[in-house]
Formats: sequence, structure tokens, C-alpha cells
Amino acid sequence: MSHTPLDQECPESAALIDHLKQDDAYFVNLVSKYRVINRTVHRVQSPVQRMSAAEERALGQQRLHLKDQIAHMLATATG
Repeated sequence: MSHTPLDQECPESAALIDHLKQDDAYFVNLVSKYRVINRTVHRVQSPVQRMSAAEERALGQQRLHLKDQIAHMLATATG
């Protein structure tokens, strides 16, 4: 897993992400949680912070779940 910000992972949706950040509090909450988990994943994968494999797996699953929710919101907002 990498520490790529959401707008760089989905450059085709950058404008929509910005729009939803302004108009949808739930979306803002998802993106905020995603950002925190994404940073933590990055730190865990570097020598800065370590955790057990099970904790890292759980964190990765949380990140994926948030990313799926965000992707769903982006898809329904454009479609």
C-alpha cells in the first residue's frame, strides 16, 4: 500500500472530490478517515511505526472499505 492522496489516486475525479468535499458532510467524514488511515498505513510500512501483522491487515481492510465507500459515492454522483 502506498501513501498516495485520494485526489492523486483518482485524478479523473479530482473536481468531483472537491465538489463533494464542499457539499457533503458524510463524504468529508469518509475522506478524513481515509486520510488518517492512509497516513498510518504509510508509517507502518516504513521504519517510523510498527504494528503486528494482524493490526496492519485490519488497518488495510478499513482503508479498503473507506475507499470502496468513496468510490461508490463518486460513481453515483457522476452517474
